[in-house]
Amino acid sequence: MKMKQWAMLALFLLGGVFLLGVAASDEAASAGEELKIGAEERLGEDVHFRGLSFENAGVIDGGLFVAAQNVLVEGTVNGNVFIAGEDVVIGGVIEGDLFVAANRVTITGFVRGSVYTGCQE
Repeated sequence: MKMKQWAMLALFLLGGVFLLGVAASDEAASAGEELKIGAEERLGEDVHFRGLSFENAGVIDGGLFVAAQNVLVEGTVNGNVFIAGEDVVIGGVIEGDLFVAANRVTITGFVRGSVYTGCQE
């Protein structure tokens, strides 16, 4: 990935997570916490989270903005996804574009839009 593309990806990720908000709920508002969205859950708006671990098995009817060490998306996101993390696994469905900056990225699911990654693996 060219330096200009990497800089734009980092700007999108950091701007989305830190400038637009830091949490989907009061329980996930501080760094170091975990957020798990269960398979039976459906969130009707954008989700913003920063912490150690994020897991989505449900449906998010909006965008997803995450900065976490470990990120697992097994559910559906009906918007764009922006992730900054150490280990990112996308096994679900992303109906929008996917932007990821991570050490390791694994995509076994479906991304309807474009995929932009900056990773070592």
